[in-house]
Amino acid sequence: MKSYLKISAIYLVVSLLWIAFSDYALIWIHEQGFIDSEATNNIHSYKGFFFVILSSILIYFLIKRSQEQQERIKNDFQRLFEEHPNPMWIYDIENFKILLANQVACEVYNYKKEAFQQLSLFDLRPKSEHDHLRKVLNGSNLKEPIKDSGVWLHKKKTDELFYVHIYSHATKFQKRDYRIVSAIDVDLMYRYQKARDQLTNRLKEYAFITSHEIRGPITRLMALTDFYDNFKETKVDFVIENIRKTSIELDGIIRRMNEQVDNELSIDIKQSTSDKKTINP
Repeated sequence: MKSYLKISAIYLVVSLLWIAFSDYALIWIHEQGFIDSEATNNIHSYKGFFFVILSSILIYFLIKRSQEQQERIKNDFQRLFEEHPNPMWIYDIENFKILLANQVACEVYNYKKEAFQQLSLFDLRPKSEHDHLRKVLNGSNLKEPIKDSGVWLHKKKTDELFYVHIYSHATKFQKRDYRIVSAIDVDLMYRYQKARDQLTNRLKEYAFITSHEIRGPITRLMALTDFYDNFKETKVDFVIENIRKTSIELDGIIRRMNEQVDNELSIDIKQSTSDKKTINP
C-alpha cells in the first residue's frame, strides 16, 4: 500500500474508533466511580480537542516515518546506480539527452561527470553509427519496460572505439519519461568472434581451392600416369609435356595460395597493431 493511502487508512480507523467508543468509555468510567459528573462533563466537552491533538501527533509521526523510508529507498537507488560495476546512464526519450551517469561510465568513456551529463546518445557513438542509431530510436518503443538493444560500436572522449552490449528499461523522473541504460563491454569477445568468423570464411575458401583448383591438375597427372602405363607405345614426349604443363599450373595455384596467406597474415598483424592505438571514426 502506498504511504498516503496507509496514513489515510490509519487516520480513518482511529477516527471511527474514537467516535464509536469514546462516549461509551467515558460513561463506563463515570459509572465505575472513577470520576464524578462534573469531571465527566468537562472531559466530554474537551475530548474533541484531545482527539485533534492526538491525531495530529499520530499523523506527524506517520508522515515522518514515511518520508524517512522514501529517503532511504532513494539513497539506496542512488547508491546502487552510482556503485554499479557497469557503465550506466539515464536519458530523456524526447531529446536523447543524458540526465545522469554513474562513476564507472565517466571512467570508461573518459569524461568528467558534469561533462558526461551534457552529452546525448549520439555523442557516445562515431558518426558512422548516427544514421543507424537515429533509425533505431525512431522505430522503437522507448517506453518499453525492458529492451535488449544488442551490440553497438561506441566512442570514448579520446575517439577510441569499442563494442558494448546495451540493455535498457523505462522509468519516470519528475513526471517525464526516461530510460536507464546499462552498457556491458564486449569489445574483446566481439572482436574475437569477428576474427573467428573471418577465419572460418578463409578456411572455406581454402577448402574450395583444394577441392576444385588443385584437384583438377592432380587428377590430370594421375590420368597421364595411367595412360602411360596402359599404352607403352605412347610417346614419352607427349606425356612429359602434359606433366610439365600441369605441374606449372599446379605451381601457380600453390603460389597464389601462399600469397593469399601472406597477405591475410599481414592484414592480421596490422589490425592487431591498430587495435592498440586510437581509432578515428
